[in-house]
Amino acid sequence: MPSIHAVESANRYHPHLQLPSYVGAHRGRVLASTNFVEYADSAWDDSSKKTDLFGPADFNLKDSVASKSLLSTDIGGAAYRPALATTLAINGGLPNYDLVDLKFDVESTIRTTGTILSYHDQYSPASFCYSEQECKTSKVKKILDQVKIRWGIDLPIMHVASLTLFDLNLQKSSTTLFPVENSEIQNREDVEKLRLQIFKDSGISGNVWEKTGLGDIDVYVGLQRHFDRRLRFKTIDISWIFGGIFSTGQKRDTTIVTSVPFGSEKHRVYSDLHIDLGLNYSWHAGIDMGIVLPATVCKNERIPAYKEHPMFSPLLIRTYHSQAMTVKVAPFVRYKNFFEGVHATMSYIYISHDKDLIMDARTDKTVASLLTRQESGLVDNHELAKAKKEFEESIAWKNQSLRLSFTYDPEYKCAKKWYDPVVSFAFDTPRGGRNSLRSRRFSLSASLIF
Repeated sequence: MPSIHAVESANRYHPHLQLPSYVGAHRGRVLASTNFVEYADSAWDDSSKKTDLFGPADFNLKDSVASKSLLSTDIGGAAYRPALATTLAINGGLPNYDLVDLKFDVESTIRTTGTILSYHDQYSPASFCYSEQECKTSKVKKILDQVKIRWGIDLPIMHVASLTLFDLNLQKSSTTLFPVENSEIQNREDVEKLRLQIFKDSGISGNVWEKTGLGDIDVYVGLQRHFDRRLRFKTIDISWIFGGIFSTGQKRDTTIVTSVPFGSEKHRVYSDLHIDLGLNYSWHAGIDMGIVLPATVCKNERIPAYKEHPMFSPLLIRTYHSQAMTVKVAPFVRYKNFFEGVHATMSYIYISHDKDLIMDARTDKTVASLLTRQESGLVDNHELAKAKKEFEESIAWKNQSLRLSFTYDPEYKCAKKWYDPVVSFAFDTPRGGRNSLRSRRFSLSASLIF
């Protein structure tokens, strides 16, 4: 039986933080360690096309300038103009930088390594009988022999490193503003200095981020039942668990573009159902179904002021964030013992996170965010409506992947020793999605079953 866990992280940046370890039916105490490496250098956008991890594939500096100016005019100030722009203009460079397109190609990577330490145990309900006679009645004994109570805890320890690079795309930019006497290298340097100045004025610093720490701790309890030769199947194993995800992982640093959260923003509750059907001695098929229930959290986050991407927004505000439900469906097929003690499993994993509700929690909304900004003569109202729609659509996300795993189980060896570990190797590859990472993941786990 593979892992029966739901989406522990409920996190679009680590959608596959699931245990690939193999836990067989009628097994007892399990002590496991799962080591994993995950790498991503692109994501799925709103239309399920390839894009950068932290925003659009091309970033327009003009959008950030327009938003900074809007925030200034909201409080009766003048249009935003960084001090560096004045210096460059005096020297003959970039006279109308805020009126033309300055587009950057954005390339980012996220590399995650870590281990998940796990302990799982099971008990027979017979051990909770009030009297020996109560357990001896034939009907009760039959049920107690087939039902197991399971509980467990998973502790992830993670190291995440991310990097974002900006490269001015001269073909997409309005190069007519560049002084003809300057070299291409000088023009690129001027624009890069300007981008860094605008980011600094927006409270954004750094393009490299690296953290080590705990992920979200997962604790669960559930029931497991085994049937022999029912409904034309050789075996049927059904497991149901109810668990909690404790938000102990690293949260996003709003001052660094490349920062990503390790897990959920809030403690979450989840439930998962696992069905394993033994078609014959070798072939099994089944499905994992899980949900992470909704939660609410108040937090500081970057919200667009106009049509800039949230990651590059100069507006950091307090929001009320009602997180929607996350659903997982993962059918699988397994061929057991195709080599002595080795099983192969192919899974298709579909994860869907519904649209969250985000509201501006500030009492003073004089400086408007995209959530509260109304049509006016200061903005292109068509662009404003388009930006609001795109922002709403970007909140929901989906992820589809294939997982191929191989498990060595010494229970199928002729001469098994108690300390022989169950060893699993798994590889996840992306197959589709929307507003989530295109990540590849390798994992290796070892489990001792007592």
